[in-house]
Amino acid sequence: MENIVPGAITLRLDRLSTRTIPVRVSTRGALPEGVALAGAMTLTPDRVRVSGPASLVDAIDTLDIDPVLLSGVDRAATVEAVVVGVGRVTVTPSTVTVGILAEESVERVFTGVRVITYPVEGTGPILVFPENMRVTVRGARSRISAMDPDILQAVVPSNSLRDLGAFEERRVPIRVEGVPSYVSVVPSSDTVSVRRQLDL
Repeated sequence: MENIVPGAITLRLDRLSTRTIPVRVSTRGALPEGVALAGAMTLTPDRVRVSGPASLVDAIDTLDIDPVLLSGVDRAATVEAVVVGVGRVTVTPSTVTVGILAEESVERVFTGVRVITYPVEGTGPILVFPENMRVTVRGARSRISAMDPDILQAVVPSNSLRDLGAFEERRVPIRVEGVPSYVSVVPSSDTVSVRRQLDL
């Protein structure tokens, strides 16, 4: 009679779990010169069914796709991408369709964009120099063409004006508001001068 070593083995069993998990876009590289995104990339479907050992499946919050190479995108397109699984799990479907909304990139210059401040504690209103500035925006043609110049404004953050003295002049940063998503913005200056107007 032959001896079998080891004489006993321990089996570790895990229950089967199936869940629907969201998928997120993953990209690599940058768009070619002269091309810009006009909106968010879409996934169809944007959720997949994942089945496998509960210890693995229950720990998954999201799944990625194989990164989409942006350098080859020059117009609106759809591409197929593989969903990246985790360990011994089954993903259904295993591929998704990525919708890429890309257009020609254009530039537009807005002049006379107002620089504003919000009320802060202290005596006397805040004077800003310059009162207006030039703002250059760049992005997809449809986004840039639809921009309303009246909603653009350069804002001085209130915390930059904290404890501004009666006779103090201070150089402070600005941020441009009213810029739609997927549009980059470059103001003619990143800072302005501020001081309090005092009644003598």
